[in-house]
Amino acid sequence: MVSTAYAFASWKSSGSPTGVEEALQDMPTPAQIDQTRWTIQLVTEMYDEIDPQALTFLREHPQLAELVLHTAPALRTFFDPEAPLSLELVRDPETGEEELFALVHLRDTSPQEALEKLRRFDEEWFLTHTSAAEPFNVDVAFL
Repeated sequence: MVSTAYAFASWKSSGSPTGVEEALQDMPTPAQIDQTRWTIQLVTEMYDEIDPQALTFLREHPQLAELVLHTAPALRTFFDPEAPLSLELVRDPETGEEELFALVHLRDTSPQEALEKLRRFDEEWFLTHTSAAEPFNVDVAFL
């Protein structure tokens, strides 16, 4: 999402008297900003624990907010309706790239059973709702 300050700085550095329109054309509308805020608020209600850096990442990547929101009920369906869900931001130490992870925290589940559920979730839901270019993934953790 492009901020007004960034758009102004881009326009000012361009030296173009009409460049402000170009700088502002990619900015979201107030309605889009409100929708993103609302979606992120709903995300905070659907997940039991959210890393503050994960929320910042969602605000910086608003296109992920709806996907993250819809992933929560799907995880509860495929795994365990009572399983705690969390969102964590993970940075690859080699590339520095960041990726958001939804974690399903399981208890009383064998690793084999958890991996089978994760495979089913990937094949039947996740892969049809995401693309490889999106910095979002799902994994399991054990309590």
